[in-house]
Amino acid sequence: MAFGGEAVGREPDGRVVFVAGGAPGDVVSARVVEEHRGWLRAELERVIEPGAGRAEAPCRHFREAACGGCQWQQVTWAAQRLAKQEIVARALRRELAAVEPIGSPVPPERWRRRARLRLRSGALGYRAWRSHRLVDVESCLQLEAVLEAALEPIRTVIAARLAGGGEVELLATGRGEVHALVEARGARALAAELAAGACGLAGVILREPDQPDLVVGAAEVDLADDARPFLARADLFAQASSAGNAALRQLVATEARTDGRVLELFAGSGNFTRDLVGAEVVAVEGDTRAAAVGARNAPGARWLGEPVERVLAALAGPWDVLVVDPPRGGFTEGLAEKLATVGAQRIVYVSCDPATLGRDLATLREAGGYKTLRAWPLDLMPQTFHVETVAVLERA
Repeated sequence: MAFGGEAVGREPDGRVVFVAGGAPGDVVSARVVEEHRGWLRAELERVIEPGAGRAEAPCRHFREAACGGCQWQQVTWAAQRLAKQEIVARALRRELAAVEPIGSPVPPERWRRRARLRLRSGALGYRAWRSHRLVDVESCLQLEAVLEAALEPIRTVIAARLAGGGEVELLATGRGEVHALVEARGARALAAELAAGACGLAGVILREPDQPDLVVGAAEVDLADDARPFLARADLFAQASSAGNAALRQLVATEARTDGRVLELFAGSGNFTRDLVGAEVVAVEGDTRAAAVGARNAPGARWLGEPVERVLAALAGPWDVLVVDPPRGGFTEGLAEKLATVGAQRIVYVSCDPATLGRDLATLREAGGYKTLRAWPLDLMPQTFHVETVAVLERA
């Protein structure tokens, strides 16, 4: 299986073939739709001989409509975890001889507390695989029950009134509250109806181009994984599952523990920061909305609501620990070289893309003399190709 969702096979002439819907061990008939010098992309026509990694997809939207919300429902859960372990190991092979065994803190279904859906002409759902076609879903096996229950009223009250289309982001708390962002032209016109309690949402952010946000109900909700409150909003990033986030937090907190100085970059709303406070912590987050919420979630840290690249020169070390959780694209050009000069003894790098992680680890080694000690893959999003990785580096 490849990072990106497709199965990887070979033609008799040795060329690699990427086939969506394939599973490990399958022998298939597939129709070529893209041809390149060293590889092909093909559409699955028929499974001639199912492999040991093939499963019966449990969701009819995946089976019948090629719903793109999942990519790996045709793959057994065990084979999914093995594939993710191998994907991370391949991406980091130049930095590590072996990665740690993959962690699986999330059940295969009903794990998603956060979701982004599209709406168009009264339909609400996900895009089909490699298509702009919208798959209307009345149920979704990924969603926690409280999110799934919200789909029908959102379709009836919101999607039906926004013919031009848009997006809805949902966030569920452990107490069963649902917070939402509705981003579409005409969204603000829904305020009166939503204020009357339509959809049963704890709060809704209504967002239109070139207009200030309009908030109906609660502007924030408490997304606490433990006894401490943690403020969150549907329009700010949060890990997709509560159990997965708890496992990720514990791993980062363990590896970043120090009595010294900690610099955290791409700190978001303080998801990791709250566990680092106790040491001297400086948290940097370029999204000023997230940084403002983070300063309330982790008031013991010094917060800078500026892009990392803009403030890094003023944050000269030495730092005992550097914690980084960049976007999927990893470090921007030149950032890894700059980070190698801040004087951190240890780096804890959280990544959602193995390829960009491998690239950045290599740059930190070459530019700063850092050695990758270990890396943990975490399967936080079953039935999809996504995998989180925590890597630990120390200056040689």
